[in-house]
Amino acid sequence: MTAKEYSEWMQRAFLYVEAALAMELATPTRAFMTEDYFRASLARGLAQSSPESARRVVVEQDAQWTRRHCWNCPKNPGKGRSIQHDVAVEPDSTDEGLVCEVKWLKSGNARMTACDLWKLALTRSTVVESKAIRCYLLLGGESKPLSRTLKSLRECGLDLRWSRAGGRGTPKTSRDFSLKRFLKSPLGKDALDYQLSWGDDPRHRRTPPNCWETIRVSRRGDPWVRTCDKRGWRAVLFEIHHHGVKCKSPKQELDFTEFKKTILFTC
Repeated sequence: MTAKEYSEWMQRAFLYVEAALAMELATPTRAFMTEDYFRASLARGLAQSSPESARRVVVEQDAQWTRRHCWNCPKNPGKGRSIQHDVAVEPDSTDEGLVCEVKWLKSGNARMTACDLWKLALTRSTVVESKAIRCYLLLGGESKPLSRTLKSLRECGLDLRWSRAGGRGTPKTSRDFSLKRFLKSPLGKDALDYQLSWGDDPRHRRTPPNCWETIRVSRRGDPWVRTCDKRGWRAVLFEIHHHGVKCKSPKQELDFTEFKKTILFTC
């Protein structure tokens, strides 16, 4: 399956997400609107919109790098909680599959959203685009918490703006982001440290996979925006990839050297 075919499949699955949100928004209590419900609607959408590939759709799949050895002591393999992707399409003989992180925000949570972005960037690694695993981020939530989260990320250089709010004209479908700049911010540094670590303080850290210094984030399809009884919900789908990155050195890998110097290891 090509990158374009995966994009089309995800956009079909997003229609199921939209339907699930609309049905829950219409109920008086909205009691079932949780991140699990949001994630399940995507998994169900993937399975039902491509029945021939439904067996490949899974939830909570371990990241390929979850058991990488300690960055400071190679004799210690990665332990503790497994690093998992919320929804995935398992690889087969023709492609490397797909992973997607899912966030439903009832309160501002920039830190965990930043963790998900790091998780996807590290899983994407530096494999050539044609052979890379496809990486997606499904964001949704109540209007104000979602806006606060995106504002916090934007202040650190990750502009996931997808609506006209706060700006003029139509926002860009694709944007390039410097992970080097993001890593220099307190939020970016803290999120990466959280993603790599296990154990009690001082902690072990997994050796990070190679990843690009600059990534591209593209919005796939139109965002879902609805308000009912003064309750506003939003949802938007992004793909994290490297195709078409425009910078001075698009093939430059992220250098973790300075970040590693700031870490206190347990070993």
